[in-house]
Amino acid sequence: MDVAFSFLGRAPVYTFSLMIAIGSAVGLYWISADSPQKNLQENFAAGIWALIGAAIIGRAIYISLHWGYLQTHLIEIPQIWLGGISAYGAITGGILTTGLAAVITKTGFGKLADALIPLMTAIVISAWLGCWINGCMYGPQMQTWWGIPARDEWGEFSHRWPLQLMGALLTLLIDRGIYHARGRGWLPAPGLAAAFQLGCIALTLVWAASFRVDPVPQWRNFGLDTWAALGLLSLSIISAILFLKTDPTTQPANE
Repeated sequence: MDVAFSFLGRAPVYTFSLMIAIGSAVGLYWISADSPQKNLQENFAAGIWALIGAAIIGRAIYISLHWGYLQTHLIEIPQIWLGGISAYGAITGGILTTGLAAVITKTGFGKLADALIPLMTAIVISAWLGCWINGCMYGPQMQTWWGIPARDEWGEFSHRWPLQLMGALLTLLIDRGIYHARGRGWLPAPGLAAAFQLGCIALTLVWAASFRVDPVPQWRNFGLDTWAALGLLSLSIISAILFLKTDPTTQPANE
């Protein structure tokens, strides 16, 4: 990864890590701006815990996938600032710690998950843009007018199908669609909006996996990223069903 700058002239700050940090800051600010004053502190705290869980679980998954290298470079394992967080592990970690925060604060998990929608949107967009800058999850080469300059894992630039930018744009459109759907009362059950967002992002990742040409580990003729995205999609469907079943406002009245 590229070094954006060196902190105090020594510690390198990498561009992808910087993009994720910016996305996290924007997401937390967005949560604060959207939250009612009475829920501001608990929503903001849940956002912080979601970020911590995302970093820990995402790093753990990355270490397990790259253990062949890291077992001979143990000193790099805690150096998270060097990069190396599994996106799917990070999403899973964020979900788990959001559930933990809901239990600790005695807040409904669905309600808290909905409050953290802006954080997921901001981080996913920043991850797409970080991939564009650093040469990951890129599309095939093309010579059409709408191809964009993008680098590969060797740092070479060429005109490519705009996969990363389209991923970022689709994520933003998903967020705006959910915002308007909630405003019209189409997602009444607490947590349903968050489940729907997760499912749409998972579908975007499945779509992107079919176009990416950078190397990715395979299992049963599909990339591990495809399997992980399908797992998130399944989780979103199960979550949506549970949120609907446990919400009294969506249940038929007893006769």
